[in-house]
Amino acid sequence: MKQLGSEHLILITIDNPAGLKQIIDNIKGNKIRILHSRIKDIKKDAVHLLELRTKVSSSQSITDLYHRISDMDGVVSIEISN
Repeated sequence: MKQLGSEHLILITIDNPAGLKQIIDNIKGNKIRILHSRIKDIKKDAVHLLELRTKVSSSQSITDLYHRISDMDGVVSIEISN
């Protein structure tokens, strides 16, 4: 059976790498399926980039997704594309 939903690329900038696990756990807790992930250290700006390819229920709008993630502790910035 094929699951319905939309795929999104989510780029999250965080300032503390210790918060990575909590952010990923919170994303999974919001019924967002992570298909692929990548973590990049950006030394110039002293931040870390979390890149996620995700699958989200079609009932969740991109703005709902944005607000859920941007309100998480440790998130400095977020970009979502589909």
